[in-house]
Parts: sequence; structure tokens; C-alpha cells
Amino acid sequence: MRISRADENEELEEIVRYINEKCSEGAAVLVEGVSDREALSGRGVRGKIFTLHEFLKIVEFDALNMELIALLDLDREGERILRWLEGRTSHSLKLDYSTRMKLRKTQRYRRGLRTVHQIFMGP
Repeated sequence: MRISRADENEELEEIVRYINEKCSEGAAVLVEGVSDREALSGRGVRGKIFTLHEFLKIVEFDALNMELIALLDLDREGERILRWLEGRTSHSLKLDYSTRMKLRKTQRYRRGLRTVHQIFMGP
């Protein structure tokens, strides 16, 4: 069965709505780099989007009390970073992985796109 670009865009729009809802409740988004943040912003994500570098510079893990949507790339490096981050964070930081799970069900992921930038800005 062939999936149209409209269907792919609809999948992403649903994910953007979910992210925006969580951000309106106080969550922030964590991405690997600036191009990932630009891709999300370009798709309509509103709310605070931290790059990994920014997040690590400003965060005191023990004092942090927030929900963070972990939207790192869906590759080995992204998984490695998440495991490292889990080991460093205190119990007061809640990492939300549900968006990553939703992305893994999209047609763009099934076509082999693995980075946040590729998935949200891909053809």
C-alpha cells in the first residue's frame, strides 16, 4: 500500500499537536541540535525547545523539576545519549519518550528517516 505525502503530513501534524499540548502544560522539548529545533519550529511546535548543548549548560539536574519531551534522533547515537541522560538525571526530571514511540510508527520512519530533522523536514 502506498502512503501519500498528505498522509505523512497528517501523521506529523498529530505529533505536533501532542507536543504543543504537552508544552502548554509546562513541558519542554530536548533535541540534539539547532537544525532539529528549526525543523520542529518550522512544523509549528511552540514552546521551549532546548538543544542538548544548551540543556547541559543551564541545567542543575538535582534542582530541576520539569517534564522533558526527549526528542533525540531515532538512531544509536540518540539512544546512547538518552541512556546517559537517564543516568545523570535526578528523580525530579521526568523524561517523556512517548513522542519518540509515535515517530517510530510514522511512514517517514518506515522509509528509513531517523533524525528529527529528516522526519520533520524530509521530502
